[in-house]
Amino acid sequence: MILIWGSNNYGKVDRVPGLFHVCTNFGHLYYVPLIPTGSYLRFEMPGYEDRAIPIAFSFKSWMICWLRTLLGFVGFFSAIAAFGIVGVGSPVMPTIFAILGIGSWLFMSFSGLVVNASHDGAQRILEKNGLQDLQGAVDEHFQSLNEYGGQQQGYGAQGGYSGPGYGQQRGQNNTMQTGAQQQFGGQQQYGAQQQYGGNDQWSQNQSLTPLDDNQSR
Repeated sequence: MILIWGSNNYGKVDRVPGLFHVCTNFGHLYYVPLIPTGSYLRFEMPGYEDRAIPIAFSFKSWMICWLRTLLGFVGFFSAIAAFGIVGVGSPVMPTIFAILGIGSWLFMSFSGLVVNASHDGAQRILEKNGLQDLQGAVDEHFQSLNEYGGQQQGYGAQGGYSGPGYGQQRGQNNTMQTGAQQQFGGQQQYGAQQQYGGNDQWSQNQSLTPLDDNQSR
C-alpha cells in the first residue's frame, strides 16, 4: 500500500486577483487537508508567484478549506451511490445530494463572492502585515471594478476592462499591455519595472517565504 502524505496550501480566500490571496498550509493524507500548520499571504504578481509571508492564523481560510473538503466528499460519494456502484436502493436521493454537493463545492471553490476580498478586507490585510506600499495597486483594482460595473458590459469603444494585468488609455485608442509593460492606470507596472502606488520597496521590506507548490487550492 502506497501512503501519500505531506503538506500543501489550501483554503484560498481574501483574494485580490493579480496581487495576493490568503491560504493555509495543511498536513494532508492522500491530498485531503487535515491539520493546519499556519496561514500565509501569497503573492500573485509575475515573478512572485511562489513567494509568501506568514500571517496570523486565518480561521476563515481554515474553515473554508474544511467546508470545501466536506462538500467534495458529499458530492463524490453521493455520485457513486447514484450511479449504482454501491447498493442504496433508489438513486433519487443520492442524485440530489450529488448535485447539491458538487454544485456547492464549485461555488465555494470558485465563486468570487467566497474567494475574493472586499476593498475594506484587502485594506485590513495590508495594514496588519505592513504592506501599505501595495495600497495603490489594491485601490486601482477596485476602482477598475467600479468603473467596469458602471459602464456597458463587455468591451466597447468607451469601456474596456481595466483590472490587474491590463493597461488602459481612455479615449479613442484603448490599448492593452502585457509582460514588462503591463500598467495600472498608465503609471503602475508589473515585471522588471514594478511600481505600486509609486513605491516598489514593498518586497525589500518583507521576508518572503518560498512555497514549493504551484498554487493554492
